[in-house]
Amino acid sequence: MNTKRLTKEFRKLIRDPHPQYSVELVTEGNLRHWQAEIKGPENTEYSGGMYYLDITFPEEYPMVPPQVLFLTPILHPNIDRAGRINLDILRGKWSPALQMSYVLLSVCMLLKEPNPDDPLVCELGELCKNDYKAYQKMVREHTRTHAIIAAKSYSIVVGREETRKLLTLMGLCRMAIRKNVYGMNTEAVNEGVLTLPLPVSLKHYLMYCS
Repeated sequence: MNTKRLTKEFRKLIRDPHPQYSVELVTEGNLRHWQAEIKGPENTEYSGGMYYLDITFPEEYPMVPPQVLFLTPILHPNIDRAGRINLDILRGKWSPALQMSYVLLSVCMLLKEPNPDDPLVCELGELCKNDYKAYQKMVREHTRTHAIIAAKSYSIVVGREETRKLLTLMGLCRMAIRKNVYGMNTEAVNEGVLTLPLPVSLKHYLMYCS
């Protein structure tokens, strides 16, 4: 693997953040495993949603594409229930010249402009082509339930050691403390029982890792 290139890509994404997406390492020091956060594009069925992606880089990267999966449930003709994405640059049209910034932008564009003529979910592809209003209504409701409400409603109550184990497993302890995105703080972790908001990304990540 070209570690030097991957390091450069990651640092650039951190140094010059994009308004539509951000990335973090799942485990500090492991450049081959990222988690991305994508905002649902405005004026689309996904507007207001927050979507989390799991990104792993094979040993042959950049000669072969990264493996990108949606962790947050999403209804989309080109993304199946397992989170797999039907995107040409992640398959036969990958080039070593492409970088992760382009991959993430392409995923954002796919949310804006689905391709129902080449679906992974045939039923959604047909609905998108034949009854677009019904398609929009279904997707908006799914987005509201799984990418907006769900990200705010899940919670777990765990003790000090369980909290540390969970966050270590997720590789998110550093990120959670620094950003305070999960409503936690170092004092709460050190003192004992902690109520930790659990975004849908973590819920599905736990399922993914189990």
